[in-house]
Amino acid sequence: MPHVFPPTGRAPSLRALLAAVGCVWVVSIVGIVAFLPDWATRAQFGDMFGAVNALFSGFAFAILILALWLQRQELSLQREELQHTREELRRTADAQEATLAVLREQVALLTVSSQVSALAALLEAHQRTKHKDADAVGFKLERMERDLDTRLTALGLSIGAKHPVG
Repeated sequence: MPHVFPPTGRAPSLRALLAAVGCVWVVSIVGIVAFLPDWATRAQFGDMFGAVNALFSGFAFAILILALWLQRQELSLQREELQHTREELRRTADAQEATLAVLREQVALLTVSSQVSALAALLEAHQRTKHKDADAVGFKLERMERDLDTRLTALGLSIGAKHPVG
């Protein structure tokens, strides 16, 4: 739809429109009085525009009906768009909840993975230093293994076979 208003985006003010109509009306009265000398001639001149007056009134009523119809259509489209927006927001919220659940599970698995890595490092250190400080490393290894087993059980996982210490 082409723009009816000036490029500034502002509609002409009501005062400006009323002033323009008032000026045309005053100029027409002055012109009729100046160029038509008696009342009979002025009356005949005014009667010439009776049909035009009815035509403009009909156009104004038709435009009013059209404006109401367009407004009704626009409101219907707006309701439809709001419904689509609500559905999209609901889907977005569901996706965010699913992402949150996956992230929580990922954090739990990363925690377990880091504990398994630490346990493997301790086991490797224990194997390398079997004779040196074997008791201290073995105690730490057993404690970490128990802690890991407890956490895995809480997550519903388990270690296949227990490693013998020593």
